[in-house]
Amino acid sequence: MIAIGCDHAAITLKKAIMAHLDEQGIAYINLGKSPARLLSWFGYGLLALYIALLAGNLFYGCLFRFDGQGNYGEGPLRHLIFSPLVVLNVLMAVFAFVKARGSRGRTRRRNTVVFLFCLTM
Repeated sequence: MIAIGCDHAAITLKKAIMAHLDEQGIAYINLGKSPARLLSWFGYGLLALYIALLAGNLFYGCLFRFDGQGNYGEGPLRHLIFSPLVVLNVLMAVFAFVKARGSRGRTRRRNTVVFLFCLTM
């Protein structure tokens, strides 16, 4: 899945990229401006959380650990890795559904495919 969004500075480039993707028959979702920022900041926050958890895992084994014999063991905060991904997919699915409802033709089909993809993830 490709999600495309921009602020006021790159609208011409965004349109050129969308035209190229249309020519190639590649599905994408046009996020516009403000929802793209919201999803981008959520993604940045998710990346920062993952980096912090993985750095902490080196010292405390909060996500996973290996015992002396090399056996894998789950850490107590392992669920923190998966919960934000579920939230991100749900947000993207809702956004794609709203975009699909407000569009027609090929764009509607494209947004519906993205919506279904997010639901299955």
